[in-house]
Amino acid sequence: MDQPVVGLVVHPTKNVQESVTTLQRWNASGRGELVARRADAQRIGGGITAVEDDDFTARVDLVVALGGDGTMLGAMRLVAKRPVPVLGVNYGNVGFLVEIEPPELEAALDRLSAGEYQLEPHHALEARLSWSGARTDYLAFNDLTIVRRPGSGQVSADLSVGGLGYGYYRADAIVAATPAGSTAYNYAAGGPVLSPHSPGPSSPPSPRWRASTAPWCSPPASATGSTSPRAPGAPHSRSTDSSSARSPPERRSTSDSARTPAASCDSTPNGTDAPVG
Repeated sequence: MDQPVVGLVVHPTKNVQESVTTLQRWNASGRGELVARRADAQRIGGGITAVEDDDFTARVDLVVALGGDGTMLGAMRLVAKRPVPVLGVNYGNVGFLVEIEPPELEAALDRLSAGEYQLEPHHALEARLSWSGARTDYLAFNDLTIVRRPGSGQVSADLSVGGLGYGYYRADAIVAATPAGSTAYNYAAGGPVLSPHSPGPSSPPSPRWRASTAPWCSPPASATGSTSPRAPGAPHSRSTDSSSARSPPERRSTSDSARTPAASCDSTPNGTDAPVG
């Protein structure tokens, strides 16, 4: 990247000063410009330009997320309308999605400046819930669930892919998971664990009530999967990603497979990236 504008997103409570100091040194070197959201300005100190969220999304060429998987997901959602690479620096407990540890950040920035990096796409789910004239849009990088209202019976839903019917579900809840989210509620509901490079999401019901409600793995993104709730009483649609902020692009489908790139910076130029999602 030639003189990139790098956006900084930080965990709301963890001490990330080590990486902030590294980024401030990189910013002072003149190899690019470092900006942060105004909401994070008090936590990162001086030497970094603070901007409003809309300006942040419009200007950045790369986002560095300092935190765990939740911070990474929040950063990806922040730029979902204008996909740019997101590099995660691990300050969490596990860090499945984040790419590097804090001591590796300086070398990673050097490789980014030299163009020695790869992009790894991350699947996302888009959902649109229409009920009684109201419409709500959701975006999730792990999974989405449709759950019944207590006392309102079960969730019944038809499944269609590319306009073709593929059966129906009847269950207490329906989970739609990306490959990265397949090891969470999807797996607990009896769905398959998918490779991060799988082309589409999984949709298991929980629990199953009929043979026709077996888990479904969607074909690639060119085929649209959608569910149409038809149980009495409005079902709740819920995103179980760690961050509640949402920036859904305009789509008609209930579970399209979208992609947002995430930057990966290996310690060796020809190495194999750890999966980002």
